[in-house]
Amino acid sequence: MKFIYSIILFIGCILELSSQRIYYLSALIILGNDRIQSWKIYPDTLKRPEDEYLTAEGEFKVRWPFQKDNDKEWEINFGDKAGSIRQRWNNKPYEWEMRLNGNYLYFSPKWPNQIDATDDWIIQFNDKNYSFRLRYDSGFCYGDLNYQDKNLIKVYNSRFKEFLDYDCKVNHVEVEDELILVSFFISMFYSIR
Repeated sequence: MKFIYSIILFIGCILELSSQRIYYLSALIILGNDRIQSWKIYPDTLKRPEDEYLTAEGEFKVRWPFQKDNDKEWEINFGDKAGSIRQRWNNKPYEWEMRLNGNYLYFSPKWPNQIDATDDWIIQFNDKNYSFRLRYDSGFCYGDLNYQDKNLIKVYNSRFKEFLDYDCKVNHVEVEDELILVSFFISMFYSIR
């Protein structure tokens, strides 16, 4: 009987791992003002961006790289999708919106006028409210995207006290690209502040 349970558990683990997607985000350009202007998204692989033959699957890029305070608007490319993320209002630096191939997503801190944006976020997409929690612990930044007590995405920096590279584990097949991108964006944008 134990053997049968072991086989069922083994098959369940294999199915769970096969449904998981993994992405890697890496800072690409740093200008003299220590502002990162571009991030590349790489597919599930054990390779790192230093490998010449690794092709990026997506990118976050500052829309106006030579303007002051230029990090309020970003261009996004992910697979065959294109769009933007921008600060919704000039006087509310923590309210953002994403447009990607005709889809709209809004995200902001859970509490109005929240000064420290490394807490809970509300993401509104397709008539659903998702929660994203960003936290720091012992030199690492962790982000978790949840919907109805189900963890959909985990994001974390790849190296101790270095916030230039992130891993993203997507735990469910049905997770839309927009949710992956907003999880990456909140993690990378607010961990380097």
